[in-house]
Amino acid sequence: MVDPRTLTDDERDRLEPVLSKTNIPVRVSAEMGSSEVLRLNGKAIGWWRDTRRAVLADRSFDRFDDEQLHALVAHQIGHHRGRHPLLLGMYKLVVFLSAGLIGWIGSVLADVTSTGP
Repeated sequence: MVDPRTLTDDERDRLEPVLSKTNIPVRVSAEMGSSEVLRLNGKAIGWWRDTRRAVLADRSFDRFDDEQLHALVAHQIGHHRGRHPLLLGMYKLVVFLSAGLIGWIGSVLADVTSTGP
């Protein structure tokens, strides 16, 4: 993923009512925008205080009004307040480790049954 850029002055002005209520940085990513899809798009990334970001699709500023953009930013900030990126990362780790454990148990059982009594 290309590093998201910081907001332009115009973008910052449009989001000021929401940005003034949080210390979570907001960035813009061209990769998330699509010339064919008309939808709001954003994501909450980062687990720790210094890495948390709300990232918006760059085309959102051209296609949606300020109220819709405020809702998108507030939604992404809500993910951070609920610790959703951290919880999702922990969930993925548990699934990964569980799959490895199940594979290991399966190989042990296969070895035991193939060697016979």
